[in-house]
Amino acid sequence: MLIREGFSEVEYLNPKIVASGESSAILSSDWKMNKAHGNISKELWVLQPDGTALLREDYFSAAS
Repeated sequence: MLIREGFSEVEYLNPKIVASGESSAILSSDWKMNKAHGNISKELWVLQPDGTALLREDYFSAAS
């Protein structure tokens, strides 16, 4: 729905990444897009066996 409404080009501002165990990390950051902005209080990224990282949790606020 967001893409259909023209929201795009996410930019993380001043990201902070902290390791959380051997295969995960927690990211927090401010963010902005062409039509919104906000704060990410916690993104939990988990390393997969193939070397990619997948987002497991995402807590954020948004305003337009």
